[in-house]
Amino acid sequence: MQVDLCEDGGHNPHDSIARTLNTNSPIRRNLLVLDDEPEICELVESVASTFGFETASAVDPALVSPSQIADADVLVLDLMMPGTDGIEILRNLTDSTHRPDIVLISGLDKRVLDSASNMARVQGLRVIGVLHKPFRPGAMRQLLETYVNRVDAPELPASGAIGPQFTVRDLQQALARDEFVVHFQPQVSLIDESWVGVEALVRWQHPVYGLLYPNAFISIAENEALALAFTEHVIRIALRQYKQLSEALGFHGTLSVNMPPTALTDVHFPERLLPLLREQQVPPGAFILEITENSLPESDKVVLDITTRLSMRGVRVSIDDFGTGTSGLERLHDTAFDELKIDMVFVRNAQTGSAPAATAIVESAAALGHRLKMNVVAEGVENRPTIDWLRSVGCDVAQGFEVGRPMPTEDLIAWANARQAGVGSGLAQ
Repeated sequence: MQVDLCEDGGHNPHDSIARTLNTNSPIRRNLLVLDDEPEICELVESVASTFGFETASAVDPALVSPSQIADADVLVLDLMMPGTDGIEILRNLTDSTHRPDIVLISGLDKRVLDSASNMARVQGLRVIGVLHKPFRPGAMRQLLETYVNRVDAPELPASGAIGPQFTVRDLQQALARDEFVVHFQPQVSLIDESWVGVEALVRWQHPVYGLLYPNAFISIAENEALALAFTEHVIRIALRQYKQLSEALGFHGTLSVNMPPTALTDVHFPERLLPLLREQQVPPGAFILEITENSLPESDKVVLDITTRLSMRGVRVSIDDFGTGTSGLERLHDTAFDELKIDMVFVRNAQTGSAPAATAIVESAAALGHRLKMNVVAEGVENRPTIDWLRSVGCDVAQGFEVGRPMPTEDLIAWANARQAGVGSGLAQ
């Protein structure tokens, strides 16, 4: 069915927006294509409609209102168009309360595409893919399939969803009521694909709204007034459930917990952490404290004090989301990190083959980590070819949907048992 969105009622793709509705789709998502080549618009809409998207396209951005652009769930955007170019559109989106996920397409040099992608991310936009023209329908199909699988997963709700707004006081009360839970995402060795670790990811079992994921509350949890207490609370939960895993499965791999720099404010934190490890009989060497690179202060003697003393006591320290910050090499020089986690953005872009710079970054990060005698973990691993490629470039550990989604302890136990029995697919078997 074709429905025209323009007041003149025309159906010419050169002077109107053409919309195609897949009425059989159980989930409605909007995808908008802005490209001055009608055949590209037609190709993208054809592919997107097979995934249940309600699609629209325009060959002239001037024909589309800013609100229509902002209201899309996915925006497929050509960088070079007559009049308003793609960079202007990206710039305008930063002022919107609802921001679509972005797919950038262009016949420009790939380095220009990558630069535009980085510019969008710096401005807080999420770029889910970059395609260089000419591209095959299969490339768009793979990108949208990955997107749909990701947003359909409960731990990754669709972008732009507006949920309840919380305060520090709300989270303090939730801590007192013990409403937070932990899900574990498994990690496997790229040498022999054995199960070697888990990352603890916090969730809020809200009495009214049900299970909430970090995007609903983490910015409040990382407030300086709450961050340390919240982090210690999550560590206690994770350690208790890790002990349950150990007792049920004989699992003795690593446990990773993220700690925001706003929580690294008390030089006595190491003295408070070690008793928690002893209480749950978790050796310090099995515990990994992850610190995100792009939120590390340029110079903070308290952070250096804490991380150094943790390392002295056997606790491992990881630099998370490596490559997304502005001073990663300085941090590697200053801090005794034991592990380097390559950000999923680079891994996903490298696995599409559309971003040579991302491929080079992953390869260089793996080599750098090994030169510094660090364990190298790749996040966001979503298919078997990526596993094989990461192994070939020297990454040590893989984490992502190809391995296993974040899951409650009881589901992780079932995952491990099924994997041992050879049931399932991918690295889950």
